Amino acid sequence: MAVVLAAWVLTASFAAAQTTTGSINGTVSDSSGAVLPGVVVTAESPALLGVQTQVTDASGDYRFPSLPPGTYKLTYQLAGFATIVREDVIIQIGFQATVSVKMPLATLQETVTVKGESPVVDVQNTSIRNAFNAETMKNIPNSRDIWSLIAEAPGMTVSRFDVGGSTAGTQTGYTAYGTGGQNRVQIDGTNTTEGTAAAGFYFDYGAFDEVSFGISSAADASMPTPGVFVNTVLKSGGNELHGDVYFDYENESLQGDNVSGDAELIKQGVGKGTRMVKYMDPNGNLGGPFKKDKFWFFTSWRWQEIQTTTTGWPWNGDKKAAPDFLTRLRNATYKLTYQLNQNNKITHYLQYGHKLQPYRNAGATETLDSVYYQDSGSYSGKVEYNWIATSRLYVDFRVASFGYNWPNYPYNLDGTVGRRETAQVRRTDTITGNNSGGYTGYRYDRRRWQYEAAGSKYQDNWLGSHHLLKAGWLSEYERIADEEMGWPNSWQLQFRSTSGVDFTTPYRVVLQNNPTYYIDAMWHHGAYVQDQFNIGKKVTINAGVRWDSYDAFEPEQNVRGGPFNGFFYMGQPLQTSRGPFSMPAAPFGSTGVVPAKDSIIKWAGLIAPRFGLSWDLRGDGKTVVKFNAGRFYDNPGVSYSDDVNPLQYTTATFGWVDSNGDKLFTMDELGPFVSLSGGARNRVSSDLKSPPTSEISAFVERQVITDMGVRVGFVYKKMNNRLALVDLGRPHSAWNVPFTVADPGPDGLANTPDDGKSFTAYNLANPSAVSVFEWQSLADYDQSYKNVDVTLTKRMSNRWSLVSSFLYTWNRQPFSTPGIDPNADYNNYANSTLYTAKVFGTWEGPYRIIISPVLRFQAGDPLSRRVSVSTNGGTFSMKAEPQGSYREDDVTLLDIRAEKQFRFGAGRRMGLFFDLYNISNSNAAQTMDSIVGRRSVLQPDGTTLTLPRFLRPNPIIAPRVAKFGFKFSF
Repeated sequence: MAVVLAAWVLTASFAAAQTTTGSINGTVSDSSGAVLPGVVVTAESPALLGVQTQVTDASGDYRFPSLPPGTYKLTYQLAGFATIVREDVIIQIGFQATVSVKMPLATLQETVTVKGESPVVDVQNTSIRNAFNAETMKNIPNSRDIWSLIAEAPGMTVSRFDVGGSTAGTQTGYTAYGTGGQNRVQIDGTNTTEGTAAAGFYFDYGAFDEVSFGISSAADASMPTPGVFVNTVLKSGGNELHGDVYFDYENESLQGDNVSGDAELIKQGVGKGTRMVKYMDPNGNLGGPFKKDKFWFFTSWRWQEIQTTTTGWPWNGDKKAAPDFLTRLRNATYKLTYQLNQNNKITHYLQYGHKLQPYRNAGATETLDSVYYQDSGSYSGKVEYNWIATSRLYVDFRVASFGYNWPNYPYNLDGTVGRRETAQVRRTDTITGNNSGGYTGYRYDRRRWQYEAAGSKYQDNWLGSHHLLKAGWLSEYERIADEEMGWPNSWQLQFRSTSGVDFTTPYRVVLQNNPTYYIDAMWHHGAYVQDQFNIGKKVTINAGVRWDSYDAFEPEQNVRGGPFNGFFYMGQPLQTSRGPFSMPAAPFGSTGVVPAKDSIIKWAGLIAPRFGLSWDLRGDGKTVVKFNAGRFYDNPGVSYSDDVNPLQYTTATFGWVDSNGDKLFTMDELGPFVSLSGGARNRVSSDLKSPPTSEISAFVERQVITDMGVRVGFVYKKMNNRLALVDLGRPHSAWNVPFTVADPGPDGLANTPDDGKSFTAYNLANPSAVSVFEWQSLADYDQSYKNVDVTLTKRMSNRWSLVSSFLYTWNRQPFSTPGIDPNADYNNYANSTLYTAKVFGTWEGPYRIIISPVLRFQAGDPLSRRVSVSTNGGTFSMKAEPQGSYREDDVTLLDIRAEKQFRFGAGRRMGLFFDLYNISNSNAAQTMDSIVGRRSVLQPDGTTLTLPRFLRPNPIIAPRVAKFGFKFSF
C-alpha cells in the first residue's frame, strides 16, 4: 500500500474532496463475454452541459468520473455491433454506478434499448449515505428544511419533532448512529458549518437538486471529521427554460386541539400548547440557458413565515396575551455554469439568507421581557473550475466563502427592543428555573474562506489491478468576532425560592465582565490520498489516509470599558460580607491591550487511516458485503480558543446578603465569593491532543427486485480522550468536605413516600480559591455506541417508491464530564438505549392523484433525575438517579400528502395538494424537565397551584394541522 501511495503522489493530480457528483463505470463485452475495446460510450442527461463521451480501453472498461446528480441515458456504439441504449440510470451524490453491457452483433434491429435497470447497490464505495433528490423532496410532506429530511432519514434521530412547520426556523439537534457533533454541512461544496456541528444557514429548499446525508464514512479519506456529512447540491439551469413555483399555507382554523381534553396537561400550565397561527412558504425558481450546452443560469427565491404560540409562555402571565412566536426566513440564490469546452467548466453561485425571530428563546420558563430579538443575515458562495484533463484524469479547484452577522438584542419591560442600559435587571430562580428581565445581548460575526484542489485518476493494469487513485488538499481560514453587550448593570440576580413562589428568597448575584469584544481565528489544512482497486472480479478495496492540521490564534485585542473591569483584569478588590476579595491581575490589566497570541491550539500531525472492503458475492452487483474501519480526529473550531480568550464572556458568582429585605441588590450586599466562569487566566494544556473517534461497520446490501434494495448492518463508534475544561484552582481533590443531601423524590417535597435515599455531596475546603481553567485531554473520558440498522429502499418505478428503516442504538457515556469534581461524578456513567423506526413513500394513483405518507416513531430520550444542590463553590444538579432511569415520551407521528396533478401541454404541470400532519393528534412532550423541585403554575381560573418541576413537559408536540398548497412547473 505504501508503494501505491508514494507512486500516486509522484504521478497524479488531486481528487474530488467532499464530492457533489457521482460516477458511472463499467465493462463492455460481446455476447460471448469477450471484452470490447474501442466502444464509444456517450452519457446524456438534462443535468449535464452537453454530452460526455468515453471510449472503452483494451480491457473493455469505460468511466465517467464526475457526473452531477440526475437521470442519464448511456449509448454504446461500435461498428459491426448493435447499438445499446441504457436509459434511466440514476446517479446520486457519491454513488458509483457500475453499468456493464453485452453488445450483440448487428442485425436488422440496429438499436437495443434497455429501460429501468439502474443499479441499486454501489459495489465499489462502502460509505453509507441517504440521498433525497428534488422530486422526492417535492413529494414528502414536511416543513422543507434539512432537519425535516433528517427526521425521515435512516440511521438518524432528532431531538425534537416538527408538525407542519411548528419548529421551522430553529435548528434541531440530531445524531447518526448515536453520535452528534463534529458534522460538516455544505452547500454545493461550500463549508457552511457553524462551529463544529450546526448549520450556519437556513437553506433555500427549492434550490436543491439533491440533499445527501453521509452517516458512516469510515472508509472515506476525504471526510475530515467523524460526524454527519450534510451535502447539498444546487440546481444548475438547463438547455430549456424551466421553473417552479411553490406555495403552501396554514392557519389556526386548520389546526386541531391536543390540550383541552387533557386535564393533566392543562394543570401543568401548557396553555394552548404549540399552535400554528399562520404559516406560508412561497418559493420560486427559474433556470435555463444563456446559450445551450454552453452557459446556464439558475435563480431561486424564498420567503417562509411561521407564527406559532409557545407552550407555557410567559410563565407569569396570561398565555393567551403572549405575542405569536414569529420566524421569518428569506433566501435568494443564483448559480451560473459555463462550459468552456467539453473538458473545462466554471461554476459560480451565491446564496443569501435572512432570519428574523423577534421572540427567540420564548418558553415556559421565560417572561415577555426575558427573551431576545434576532435579526441576522448569512451568505455562502463559491467559484469552481472543473477540468477533465484526460479520460483518466479529472481535476477541480474551488474557492468558497461563508459567513453571517448574528445580533441578539434584549427587550425592555414595555415590549420594545432595548439595550443593556434600558432593559430590566435579569433575575433567575434556581428552584423553578424561571427567568425575568433583560437577556444578555450579543452579536456574532463569523467568516470562513475555503481553498480546495481535488480530483481523481484511473490507473489500469498497475500492480496487477485497476486503480482509482484520489488525493486532495483543503485549506480553511475561520474568524469569529464576539461582542457581548451584557446584562443591565452587568449583573444577574439569583433566587432560591423553595416555597415555589418565584423571586422571594435572594440567593446569589452573578457579576460579568461585559461589555466586551473579542476575536478568535483558526487555520485548518487537510490532505488525503486514497486508492480504490479490485482484487479479482468481486472484491474492491478502498484504502487511504488523511492528514489534518489545526492552528487557532488570536489577534491583538483591546479591553472595552465595563463597570467591573478593575475586578476582572486589574486585581482590584470587591468588598464582600467577609471582607475584600480580589483575583490576580491579568498581565495586560494595566495597559488594556491583550497581545496577539499564536498557536493557542496547534494540532499539526493528525494522521487518520481509512479502509473499506466491498465483496460482490456473486459478481452480479446484486449482493454485496461491505466492511469499513477508520479513525477520525475532532475539529476544534474556534470554540476551544474562545474559551481561553482573555476577553471572553466571564462571570463571577457571589452570595447575596439582602440585609434590608427589599430583594433589590446593591453592591453593599455582596456576599462571599462562590465561583468563577471564564477568566483572563484560562489556558490550554501543553499536551492537548485532538480526541480520536474509531469506527467499525459491516453491512450486507442486496438488490431484492428491480429498483429495490435492502441493507442490514452493524456500526460501532468509540470516542476516546474527550476534552474538558479542568479547574486547576479547584481540582477534584479540593472538593473534600462531605455533607448529606436529602432527596425529596420526584414530587419535590421532603418527607413524602416517594423520597429517595440521601446521598453525599461535597463542599470546597477553601471556597475562596479562584478558578483557573485549562483545556485538557482526559484519558477516562470515553463514549461508545453500538448500532443495528435495517433499511429498505425502493426507487420510484411502477408508480410507487418506499423507504423503510429501523435503528437501535446502545449507548455508554457519562452525563457530565468525568473527573472534574465528585458532585458531577455521582451516578455519572450509564448505559442507555434509543431506537427509531420510519416509513415514507409515494404512490402515483389513477387520475394523476399522488399519495405520500410518512410514519415516524422514536423512543423517548433517556432521563436522569437530578436534585439541585447548593455548595460553597456553586450550585450543582446532582443525579439522584442515573441517566436511563426515566424516559421522555415516545413519539409517533403520521403525516400524509394527497396531490392532484394537472398537465397543460408539453412540460407544464400543476399540483394542488393537501397535507395532514400529526394525524393521531399526539400531545407527547418534546422535552421533559429532569430537575426536582416545586413551581407555581397559573391555572385557567386564575388560581395558582404549586406542582412538581420534575417531568414537566416543555413543550408538547404541536396538534394535528392541515396545509393547503400548489406547485407549478414548466
